[in-house]
Amino acid sequence: MDLHRTPLPGGTLYRFGDAAVQVITGYGRPPSRWQLQNESERNNAGSIVVRVVFDNRAILLTGDSVGRNIGDASSACRAAEREVVDRRHQVPIWAQVLTAAHHGADNGSANCFIKHVAPSWVVFSAGHKHAHPRKAAALRFLAAGVKADHILRTDRHDDEGAKEWSYGRKVGHKDPRGDDDIEIIIEKDKPLRVRYRQP
Repeated sequence: MDLHRTPLPGGTLYRFGDAAVQVITGYGRPPSRWQLQNESERNNAGSIVVRVVFDNRAILLTGDSVGRNIGDASSACRAAEREVVDRRHQVPIWAQVLTAAHHGADNGSANCFIKHVAPSWVVFSAGHKHAHPRKAAALRFLAAGVKADHILRTDRHDDEGAKEWSYGRKVGHKDPRGDDDIEIIIEKDKPLRVRYRQP
């Protein structure tokens, strides 16, 4: 058995005391009906997507899932993101905090997905490579009402050129690894906190 490619059924729920982790989708290999463009997308699109819930607050972790083609019209919604949106009444996807798909690449974070997750906070797990998070992806979150200062990134101040989101950019800055860790803190009966570990 290839454990790397073993699917996890959507909707599977694991409880840990008062907290729960629910598998939203977890294909070992993405379905052919998604008609992915290349091998890289096929490897990424089957990422496990899970929702962590505690004290009626939720974090949605999307891995490298795919929801659009790069450069698609703003209305595009396909592959993993389309599937989880279509199944949202059986397996909820709303979350206050969303770790954006595929490090903020333009082939994730489709408008339909953003609308139904309805995050207040977005985290881009990115580094100094591939010009992530992409400006186009960040603009979709801003258009949906997420405040710029509620969009955090693990490559703060990075400068990779015009395709990368420029909020907070320092010209010529190459972000080092591990300096922009982000904490998401949910404590019972206390406000949700999302912040950089180092101010």
